[in-house]
Amino acid sequence: MKKVVLSMGMVLALSFASHAQQAPDNSSNPQDSTRIYTVEEVDQAPLFSAPKYAKYGEGAIHRFLANSFRIPPVAQRHGVNGEGVYSFVIDAQGNLSDFKIIKSLDPSVDAEALRVLKLTKGHWKPAMKGGSAVPVAYTYPYRIRTM
Repeated sequence: MKKVVLSMGMVLALSFASHAQQAPDNSSNPQDSTRIYTVEEVDQAPLFSAPKYAKYGEGAIHRFLANSFRIPPVAQRHGVNGEGVYSFVIDAQGNLSDFKIIKSLDPSVDAEALRVLKLTKGHWKPAMKGGSAVPVAYTYPYRIRTM
């Protein structure tokens, strides 16, 4: 059986700068409730806080995804390797929406990555800016290597 190595890019904070979605410029009205911030614009990034993974702090999302992601058999057979990039919005209540594939790796891998990211619903603390919870576009690069 092929050995599967998953890498979550433990330097997620650095990945935000290169992969973050551009939020619309609503700077003229900072109180606009429809504004979606980028991670760079907030004082505190959103935090994945599932109880089982809380002890991992900022690395909790990486641990959860590593434990939940299953390489699709077709991707394994074809030796799919590389990085897919996926995004979603975490609103001011910690709810998730607007899942997107920013950079496709393989249709079967993309579907699995989105499935696993959607499993995180209900386990996010929202981003904070100026003491208030705000919506943020969260981008997650996901690397896989099949061997």
